[in-house]
Amino acid sequence: MLDTVLQPDLIVICDPAKIELKGCVGAPDLVVEILSPSTATRDVKDKYFIYETYGVKEYWIVQPEDKTVTIHTLTPEGKFQPHKMRTIGENLESPLFPGLTVDLDETFKTQVWEQEPEYGKELVRIW
Repeated sequence: MLDTVLQPDLIVICDPAKIELKGCVGAPDLVVEILSPSTATRDVKDKYFIYETYGVKEYWIVQPEDKTVTIHTLTPEGKFQPHKMRTIGENLESPLFPGLTVDLDETFKTQVWEQEPEYGKELVRIW
């Protein structure tokens, strides 16, 4: 029976036995949450506690407006240990997945393109 259901922005699940039609049953190995004004408090407070409690091994909190990422890794005692916050000009390296490196200059590069919504032309900016 499922008692806690969350929808992270990105997950990595290394154990195929955890993947079912309903989603991941058990804790993913890596969870990434990309903060927005409407979800920031829930992501850094409520979800943080749930991911820690259920044994997510690595939790990334991405702050697009500040262009920062903080990694939290689960200690043997079951508590998250934060690592140094990273930002543009740096690479992010996963403690859990050796060789997984993210270029934050590339990650936070602003992309601009035109989009034609139903009511006219609008410029949309994403990070």
